[in-house]
Amino acid sequence: PKAGTAGTRLAPMPSPAPERLLRRSGNDYLFWLRGPVLLTAPHSLKLLRAGGGGPSRNHKRERWTAEVVVAIAREMHRQGLGASVMVWNRASAPAKGRLDPNYLIASQLASSHWHCGLHRWIFDAGNEGRTPLLHIDLHGKISEKLHLDLGARPLEALWPPCEQ
Repeated sequence: PKAGTAGTRLAPMPSPAPERLLRRSGNDYLFWLRGPVLLTAPHSLKLLRAGGGGPSRNHKRERWTAEVVVAIAREMHRQGLGASVMVWNRASAPAKGRLDPNYLIASQLASSHWHCGLHRWIFDAGNEGRTPLLHIDLHGKISEKLHLDLGARPLEALWPPCEQ
């Protein structure tokens, strides 16, 4: 086994190019939960922000985030690093009920495929707590000077400086 795989073989990423994975297949999402690094694109299609009791509103699709996530994960696998992927299928047909995973309230968690996928990744890739895990959450930012936002700032804001 390669270094860092804890004696397990890495399952290969699906072989089609990202644009072939993200197509009208009937599936709203693509989850590949096989490695200790999870790459997500939680806004790769238009979603409803309905949690928290406030007014509902749509969150626009953040273009190309799903394709970036799949391409990075595929390259990580080529290098022998385990990568997991969670993206909304931006090519799937429009459907009601897709909720923004960042705006779920407690009563919506059990019915959220996204939330359940995160738990499945922790359970499967975490090897019952013996394997360190890293979650990288990609967001597109076309309204700012930066066009890609890696979700590391919350870690810096919440963790005490002595533990960083």
